[in-house]
Amino acid sequence: MAKQRRELFKTKIGMLLACVGSAMGLANIWMFPARLGEFGGITFLIPYLFFLFGFSSFGLMGEYAFGRKMRKGPVIAFESVLAEKTNNPILKGIGWFPVAALIGILSFYTVIIGWILRYLVLALANSFPTMEEVFFSSFAGTPANIPWTLAAILVTALIVSLGIQKGIERFTTVMMATFYVVVMIMVIRALTLPNALHGVAAMLTPKWEALSHFRIWIYALGMAFFTLSLGGAAMLVYGSYMPEETDIPQTACQTAGLDLLASILCALFTIPAAFSLGINPQAGAALLFIAVPKIMTNMPAGYVFGALFFLCALFAALTSSIVMLEVPVESLISKFSLSRKKAALIISLLAACIAIPLNFDMNVFGTFTDTVAIIIFPLAAVTAGFLIFWVYGAQKALDNINLYAKHKIGRWYAPYMQYVFVPVCLLLVIAGIFLGGL
Repeated sequence: MAKQRRELFKTKIGMLLACVGSAMGLANIWMFPARLGEFGGITFLIPYLFFLFGFSSFGLMGEYAFGRKMRKGPVIAFESVLAEKTNNPILKGIGWFPVAALIGILSFYTVIIGWILRYLVLALANSFPTMEEVFFSSFAGTPANIPWTLAAILVTALIVSLGIQKGIERFTTVMMATFYVVVMIMVIRALTLPNALHGVAAMLTPKWEALSHFRIWIYALGMAFFTLSLGGAAMLVYGSYMPEETDIPQTACQTAGLDLLASILCALFTIPAAFSLGINPQAGAALLFIAVPKIMTNMPAGYVFGALFFLCALFAALTSSIVMLEVPVESLISKFSLSRKKAALIISLLAACIAIPLNFDMNVFGTFTDTVAIIIFPLAAVTAGFLIFWVYGAQKALDNINLYAKHKIGRWYAPYMQYVFVPVCLLLVIAGIFLGGL
């Protein structure tokens, strides 16, 4: 009966774009192009594609299927599974771990969205031509960003409070569709810049020696894993909103494919534009807030494309922050029977209390971000993987995956997820700590 009362995604395209929006984030915009620039575009794609479709997409299938089967988020879903194994209240409450991790990510993510909102306003005001390069350092890590951070939390909360169909599905569909259309237009414009094709050539020129380096493989694995929002929370919750007849393998592959398309489109814009204007495409986050304004200042019609770029960045960030808020909101609704609006208000206030202090010092922001993103969230992902594929059972997960699948996954899936997927997730935690992030 509970399955019938739970609000589900209304349309297949809305469901898919919501999942893609959850998977896609700012890493697609600044990290993916940086990795292509560092390791040689087509060279980095080899291990990345291998891990994206040969590793991460299988984890995504498991989370989708587990969520659809349980019709609850991580708190109640994991509690139900563990109740069959133990009466220990601490162990039964382990589902709060990935929820807490996402609240931490939401808190620092809204700080970054605040930066994007500020730059979008600057782009609309055509302020890039007169902007000094030190502007970002004079703005980020100061109380001046607090109103913008609060605005990011408010927008996210308003969308989530409207519910699954009228809020999340409706707004993510519009934002993701706009994102792809606008980025394609920007790619066409970037490729017409002088010397832009040198950037394309650099992306297509392999550096085969890079494949012998451990870092390219671990970075590709890390990006393939985290770019799909694996972690036992976000995609599990979205899986719980999927209609019963959803083809899980197809949806997982489509999510991975559209996420990859977004990354490649962003790279096809930023790398050729950077080459055209003599800017390092490996700048990472600095590419977004320092190099891009410079690119737009020197690009014909830069005013228009500057505004479009930061609008796309905003949509990419918001579609991720929406699911980051939805997970703890769903947890409060399921566990304590709170109304959606009250739950959204409580979590938003909590996120604001964490985010506001992060605006006073970039060192504090960096330490908090690294702790959550490099240690806490990956550990939550390992925990979720163990609970789904060992405690709940990889064979049960496979049965749920294949339930309405047109092309069914073979029996190899169960041992693969138990003996390869979960241990490799633990390897990612260790590698992330030693490398200072993935």
